Amino acid sequence: MHKDEHKTREPKGEYRVRNWTQYYTSLTVRGDVTMWIDESFMKNNQDRVV
Repeated sequence: MHKDEHKTREPKGEYRVRNWTQYYTSLTVRGDVTMWIDESFMKNNQDRVV
C-alpha cells in the first residue's frame, strides 16, 4: 500500500477564546484531581497514614 503523495491536509481552523473567564476556569478544573479513600482502608492502615 503506497501513501498518496498528492493528498494534502486541510488547514486547521483558527480558534479564538471569546470567554476568558470560562477558559481560565476550565484550565484550573482540568488539573484538579479528586481521590476517594474508603474508611476501611483508613482504619486498617492508621499507622501508615501521615
